[in-house]
Amino acid sequence: MARTATPKAEPLQDAPVNEEAVNVIQNLGAIAQDMAEERDLVNQLLGQAQMAGAFEDFSRTVRTSKLAHVKENKLYRSLAGMKNPHGAENLRGTWEEFCNLLRRSVDQVDRDIANLRAFGEEALESMTRMGIGYRELRQWRRLPDDARSALIEASKQGNLEAVQYLAEELIHTHTKEKDELQKKLTDTQADYDALGEVLSKKSAELDRTKQDLEKAKRRIETMSADDAAKELR
Repeated sequence: MARTATPKAEPLQDAPVNEEAVNVIQNLGAIAQDMAEERDLVNQLLGQAQMAGAFEDFSRTVRTSKLAHVKENKLYRSLAGMKNPHGAENLRGTWEEFCNLLRRSVDQVDRDIANLRAFGEEALESMTRMGIGYRELRQWRRLPDDARSALIEASKQGNLEAVQYLAEELIHTHTKEKDELQKKLTDTQADYDALGEVLSKKSAELDRTKQDLEKAKRRIETMSADDAAKELR
């Protein structure tokens, strides 16, 4: 009896890959990782604040850079629902609560962030090492961009006297230019007011002339032809 030939099995083909689904999964994974890293950053800052002196031992620039990242990306919202260590109510996840947990005021942190944005990390770090305080930094933030850029470059050299001298010169120049601009503005306003007063007087005179003409017109209209002719002579 002849043997029946066994049919050959067809090789299995790989199912087509759904690239869109793969991309979505990869993106979700990246987002989840980013969220975990952001929570870790918030917890790291809070943990360091709980340790006596650990937060202050941080470089001010590094610390402020981390705080700026937390604020800009609203990472402090992840605190919502957590137990408040200083009260019975749960945290709402606000920037003020986050700053308070770090034992800093909102004004202090916002001021540090403003300095960081105005001068950059390298220059601010150098200024801090030279002992330049908040009052000076607040004054320097108000300078025009070109003057502030000059201070930034000078501060990177680490020469406190040179930076302070340059700052005084720039502030003096800026104040002088500001005063001159204010004087021009005041003079322009005075000229405008004077012109307005002249035009107002001219307008009043014109109104009186119009009224006189209208009165004369009405009087003539009530006169006889002979009287009107005599009036117009």
